[in-house]
Amino acid sequence: MLTFELSDSADELHIHLDEDGLRKLVEAIGRLAPGDHEQFMTPRWGGTELTEQTQSDTTTLLNKVTMHHW
Repeated sequence: MLTFELSDSADELHIHLDEDGLRKLVEAIGRLAPGDHEQFMTPRWGGTELTEQTQSDTTTLLNKVTMHHW
């Protein structure tokens, strides 16, 4: 499980993960080279990296997260 969710006020990011989600996130960060990016998407958006189930009733699920290494 790997889920990125925004708080109601959209000023906080909540990252929910289990051991598999942590492994995916760490591996993705490890692959990032300068000028590169990694994307995580829910199945609804054509990906397999993010879970579609929210982990809180007070947050909004993000369907796509992109990390850029500048």
